[in-house]
Amino acid sequence: MSEFYSKLEDLLDTEPGAIDGQVALRDLDDWDSLGTLTVVSMISEDYGVTVLSEELADVVTAGQLWELVQSKQERTKEQ
Repeated sequence: MSEFYSKLEDLLDTEPGAIDGQVALRDLDDWDSLGTLTVVSMISEDYGVTVLSEELADVVTAGQLWELVQSKQERTKEQ
């Protein structure tokens, strides 16, 4: 989980330690359309799952994003 948050910090150009499970993504300066696409690409490459824009609409915090990634990984393993 902390590795995931570190990757978000790098991609969204925030200070180390600035992102945890409670941080609202919309409050991050670089959480815009380009930042979102960059994060979706990282999730696909590093975690092997696809997050759709419709799914992101329901995600508020970085913790919820991590939970979404984990649930998608688990569903992939079950198939």
